[in-house]
Amino acid sequence: MGVFAAMGIEGVALLQLRRASSLAQLQAAVNGLRLMQRVMLLSALTLVLSGLYLAGSGWGWSVPWINLGFASLVAAAVLGGATTGRTIGRVQAGASDRASRSALDQLRAPLLGISYRTRIAMLIGIVYLMTVKPALGESLIVMVAATAVGLAFGLRCLRLPVTPLVEG
Repeated sequence: MGVFAAMGIEGVALLQLRRASSLAQLQAAVNGLRLMQRVMLLSALTLVLSGLYLAGSGWGWSVPWINLGFASLVAAAVLGGATTGRTIGRVQAGASDRASRSALDQLRAPLLGISYRTRIAMLIGIVYLMTVKPALGESLIVMVAATAVGLAFGLRCLRLPVTPLVEG
């Protein structure tokens, strides 16, 4: 639940970034992304540790849906770190009081929305695996389909309007 709460915080912050018309509004959205990083770190750590315990003590590692679910979770984390995490890091490194124009453009780039929507779909696919516990074939189909749907839905971010930033 904590991972989905963190994703919810990220979704709101990304929406705020696209709608921001001032530097103050952009800074509020960046603060939301920083909060998301802290919540996600704690939640993901708890999820992985409890999953490792359950897999080790009960199900074992020979169950296909566990291996695919864990690999998909790692893939979602890598995707998030490579997109949202890196962008926030670059913005923080390049901005003192006021963010540079290049950093602001990175924050409002469609790539963050594409990554976000893809990761949400992947996480929903993982929940399906954990609930239904399908065999390998169905597990692969579910995760490929979830990722494809998330990516297709994410590509709509290329057409979303961005509120012009009023400087000053």
